[in-house]
Amino acid sequence: KSFVPLWLAFGANAFYVVLFKQFFEQIPKELVEAAELDGCGVWRMFITIMLPLSKPIIATMCLFYMVTMWNEWFTPMLYLDSKDKWPVALYVRQLVEGANNTEIGSSDASSVQATVKSATMVLTSIPIICVYPFVQKYFVQGMTIGAVKG
Repeated sequence: KSFVPLWLAFGANAFYVVLFKQFFEQIPKELVEAAELDGCGVWRMFITIMLPLSKPIIATMCLFYMVTMWNEWFTPMLYLDSKDKWPVALYVRQLVEGANNTEIGSSDASSVQATVKSATMVLTSIPIICVYPFVQKYFVQGMTIGAVKG
């Protein structure tokens, strides 16, 4: 019917909350104390100090979320009844299922199945491959959050 169930299902992911919590715990308390001494309110402190410092974790979470939503087909299959709202992964699944049900010959059918599966995997991975170089440095910084230094 609508996209609301999808947003609710994926919007409040506990993994993202834990990563954000870990990130904000590593920000030095001195920054917060200095902002409070300068008369900075909570919202101004968040917008002027915390938000600019949190670019790596925001980029990491956006990349995680984008990849998750791009590859998801099961939840949209359950909640969306209109084909014009379907994500690409659901179309790909139907295409692969259609290729699996071909009734040609045994060798021809397996070759068609392999070709369709390979083509769809390449085509659906192109957008993620195009976005990743732009967020790679933030992704690496975001993944090392909470790591133990040796």
